[in-house]
Amino acid sequence: MEKRISGKLPNKEKLAVNDDMLRKHFTVIRIIWTAMLASLGIYLALCLLTGNTVRQPGPGEAPLDTLRRILIAVSAAELVFIDLFRRRTLKPRPGVSPATAIRKYAVTVLVSWSAADSIGIFGMVLYFLGDDAAYLYFLIAVSALAMFHYRPRYGTLKGLATAAAPREG
Repeated sequence: MEKRISGKLPNKEKLAVNDDMLRKHFTVIRIIWTAMLASLGIYLALCLLTGNTVRQPGPGEAPLDTLRRILIAVSAAELVFIDLFRRRTLKPRPGVSPATAIRKYAVTVLVSWSAADSIGIFGMVLYFLGDDAAYLYFLIAVSALAMFHYRPRYGTLKGLATAAAPREG
């Protein structure tokens, strides 16, 4: 029996999983991930191309050091949040429709990637406030590694949709 997710099928078949539909959703998710990963390169290029023309003279080492420590701590907290959030929300949940499982996966990965992307933005903020380029590189690298670690995986999406699909019996 072919499994489908479609609005034009009877309710029983509407809840089943269609591999083609999953691949279409996964392709969109992969495109978004690629764009967000590319944005980190854009942040880095923007900082390097503008050089010192946009950078502010630091307000002094003490306030910048405090801000740096705060943003690095927030970055670490975001990494912990991403992991806990994904573990909680990406559990297979029988009883929900496959469409709901797909939406939940999409929202979860977008929230995860946004949090990871913000770490790179913190590096850009520190750079424009006059901090060392080393912190820009470090935070962009951490952000890119998190984005790569939490990249979209078709197996996860399919597993969630399949676990949500009603069993024939």
